[in-house]
Amino acid sequence: MKVYELSSVGKASKIGIHGITLETREQLKFMNPDDGPNPAPTARQVAADQWPGLQVVAKREHDKKAKPYFLDVVGPGFVVPGCEIAVSDHARKILEPILEEQVRFLSLDIVGAPCQYWALYVTQYYFGELDQELSRFDEPYSSAKDRRKMLRAPAFKQSAILDDLYIFRLPGTLDYVVSDCSYATEKFYELAKLHNLGGFSFLNIYYKGFKADPLVGPVLVTSGTKYPVDLD
Repeated sequence: MKVYELSSVGKASKIGIHGITLETREQLKFMNPDDGPNPAPTARQVAADQWPGLQVVAKREHDKKAKPYFLDVVGPGFVVPGCEIAVSDHARKILEPILEEQVRFLSLDIVGAPCQYWALYVTQYYFGELDQELSRFDEPYSSAKDRRKMLRAPAFKQSAILDDLYIFRLPGTLDYVVSDCSYATEKFYELAKLHNLGGFSFLNIYYKGFKADPLVGPVLVTSGTKYPVDLD
């Protein structure tokens, strides 16, 4: 099962999401329990129960000639610890019954948005075995207090556990710290394409020996409905 790092197209929609200050990020650090060593399987479910809600503001980017628009997926700019993607209510209604316990949709108020959006907060951890030989690790920075290695590019072994997943996070261990990002399987990519949920980006993971298909490229982006907005 192929695995991607999940993101969104972000500023291609000519809008930016503002209002998440450093103070806000600090207050929401509990939403990312992944980097601690061996978090409990329910750690992200517990964090989701404590979500306080959040209001952010959509603003036009600098290109005044381009008409801004929303997609069913919104991101970079909307980034809080442990969560980097928001989805429309249309996308939530499609994904929620399929993804079930693998995610929680958290209330989000985007001022200027054409519809309700929700933070797509992944609650599922993958506890299966990584391919340690092919995964890429970095040594900790010289100034880092945490002396564990940093997992930069995980390589996944074939697993029945993985075959059942659409989307997941990786937990930190006693040996390494993980990146603050979500992962999606090929099943999730096909699901997003099937329902025309525009704005997801599926990034190849460049573990040792990985070879990208030159006919496909390093990133797969889903297309879908554009929702024009007036942000002037």
